[in-house]
Parts: sequence; C-alpha cells; structure tokens
Amino acid sequence: MQFRPIVSRLPTLLAENPAFRRFWLALLVSSTGDRFGSIAMNLYVLKLTGSGGALAGMLAIQSLPSLFIAPLAGVWIDRLSRRRVLLVGNFASALIYGLLPFTQELWHLYLLALLARCAATFLLPAQRALIPDLVESREVVLANATISAGQQIVLLVSASLAGLLVAFAGAGVAFAFNASTFLAANGLLLGIRGELPRSTANSRSIRQFLWELGDGFSFGLRHPGLRIVLIATFCAAIAGAMLGTMEVILISETLGGGEAGYGYMLSLVGLGAIAASLAAPRLDRRYSLPGLYVAGIVGSGLGFFVYANAGNLWLAILAGGLHAVPWFLRQIVIDSIVQKWAPPLLRGRIFAILQMERPLGLLLFTGLFSAYIDQLGPVVLINLAGVIYTAVGLWVLSRMSTLRRMDAAESEKA
Repeated sequence: MQFRPIVSRLPTLLAENPAFRRFWLALLVSSTGDRFGSIAMNLYVLKLTGSGGALAGMLAIQSLPSLFIAPLAGVWIDRLSRRRVLLVGNFASALIYGLLPFTQELWHLYLLALLARCAATFLLPAQRALIPDLVESREVVLANATISAGQQIVLLVSASLAGLLVAFAGAGVAFAFNASTFLAANGLLLGIRGELPRSTANSRSIRQFLWELGDGFSFGLRHPGLRIVLIATFCAAIAGAMLGTMEVILISETLGGGEAGYGYMLSLVGLGAIAASLAAPRLDRRYSLPGLYVAGIVGSGLGFFVYANAGNLWLAILAGGLHAVPWFLRQIVIDSIVQKWAPPLLRGRIFAILQMERPLGLLLFTGLFSAYIDQLGPVVLINLAGVIYTAVGLWVLSRMSTLRRMDAAESEKA
C-alpha cells in the first residue's frame, strides 16, 4: 500500500511525454544488451585464455577511458547535439560488438573491449545530460527514478538469461544480440524531439578546446554546491571501490556462500535499488534534494558497518540488499542535483567529471591497500570503507546550509 502513489505516478511521465518514453525505452533496450555483452565478454576471455589474470587485465583496460577520455568526451557532449552523440555512440558500439565474435587473439579482444568502453564513455554522460531537455525541472527526480527502476529490473532479469544464452548458444550470439540492441535503441532515439539547440563552438582550435575543458572543471569547483558534490563523490569513490572488491570475498569465501551466495546477494541489491527508485519521487515531494543527498550518504556509510559485521551469510545478504536503498537513492539525487544546478552548456562536462570517480577510486584503493588485502581481510576493509563513507557524509552534513542555499537559488531560477 505504501508504494501505490509512487507506482501510479511512474507510468504517467511515460504516458504523457513521448520523447522521454522513447528515451526510456532506448535505455532499457541498450541496457539489456549491455548486460548480455558484459557477461559474455567475461566468459569469452576465460574460455579463450583460461586465465583469471587475463580477465583482470581486460577489466583494468576497460577502466582507462573513464579516467582519461571522459573529460574530453564532456566537451563534445556540450558542443554537439546530445541525441546525435547517442546515435553515433550506439552505432559504434553495435559495430564493435558485431566484430567481437570474430576475435581469436587476446589482444584483439582487449582492443575491442577498450573501444567499447570508449564509446560508453560518451554515452553515459550524454544520457544523463539529455534528460533535463526532455522533462520539466520539477520532474527530473521522477525521470531519474523511472530510468533507474527500469534498468534495475532489466539487470535483475537479464543476468540469468545472459548466462543461459552464453552456455547454450555461445558468446558470439550474445555479442550479436548486444549489437542489435544498440541499433534498436537508435531506432527509438531517431523519433525524439524537443532537445535544446546546441552547436559546435565557432573556433575548433586546440586552445579553444582546452579552454572549454578547463571551464567545466573550473565551474564545478567554483559552484559552492557542485563543489561539495564533486569532492564528496571523489572521496567516497575509494570506499565504493573497497566494497565492490571485497564483498565478493566476504560473501563467497569468508561467510561460505560461494558463487550462489554472491548471486543471491546481487539479486537483493537489485531489489534494494528498485525500492530506492520507487521511493525517490515520493521522498522528493516531502524533502529537499540536499536533505536526501545527506541521508543517502550517511545511510550508506552506516550500512557498511552492518554489512561487514553481520557474521552470518543470510544476514549479510539481507544487509547488502538494505544497503542498496540509500546507495542508489544517493545516485539518483546526485544525477538530479547536477541536472538542476549545472547550466545546460556545461552539464555534459560535469557528468563526465563524475564518471571519473570509479576508476580513480579503484586506482587509489589498489595503490593504498592492495598489499594488505590478504592480511586485513574483507571485514576490516569494509569497516574501513564505512568509516570513510560516514566521514564524507558528516562533512557534507556540515555544509548543509550551503547546499540548501544553492538549491533555493536554483529553484528560483527555474
């Protein structure tokens, strides 16, 4: 009963806004294919090489574009039509995944995996930056929640289907399916109307490009509210990297859940993400974005401690699912804050900067703690991640007056 008002509102945005409906369907279609493609690629590497090290190498290579190309991609996303960026990115992704079944050498696979991630580096910020062009300012939280709920349902269902498809039909079929979903997404995007006009800068010199690149970083760090979000996101990324690395060991080995236990945990995390997506629009009507942002960070920080110290497999799995609620609520709120606070001409660059958080967190975590992972173990490291995350949340809480002032100012502009 509690979620009935929320669920009844989610289809309304889809029914009354044809452009957003096409965009939403395009993201669902491509997300489904991406899930199949990523699982097939991991299994294909293992089958081709029989080496876990080769798989780790591919994952490391895939993190490079988000770190080095994302800021450059942000400039082009702000210069060009974001819908056209998505069309080109989807077409490039379809071509890359169409070539993957023909790879026989590991370096060919690495190269195509790197190119696929380069395309995704353009796609993700462009998707987030386009949303405010398609919906009203007051609807951005609802739009982000609708997208998040749909994608999480897709991820929940498609994971097992992808494994079955690879097992019975081979990775090549999964790659081909992924390629077809990118083309299908383009068919939906072609019908979108309503994007704000955007054109390339008059000067195409390298100096102009670098100036635009620096302008994105400069604005993000000068804006009092966005500066807090960017700093907090960067610091919290270390804790996020700890969790993503150590929870596999905690569930499957330390608590004896094995691969099945880890799969159950991921399923509950998906359900937690869906719950956060359904709750976000209702919470947005009752509370401010800064309040929800702080609640998401502090709630996530405290959830680390419950997760790490559950001491029992099923309690830890349940804690992981509950931990996903504030975690994904925080992400929905961050997207909504940037969409509301960043000017349209700089929005792509701000999202591109945020996209750098995960690889930076992984690099810092690896550099600082990789030598101590076996000595300290997952319980200690996830507790440490909780300390970092909670400290970030308390720091953001101490800046609440600034966040509220910025939110009020942006609301007046809207």
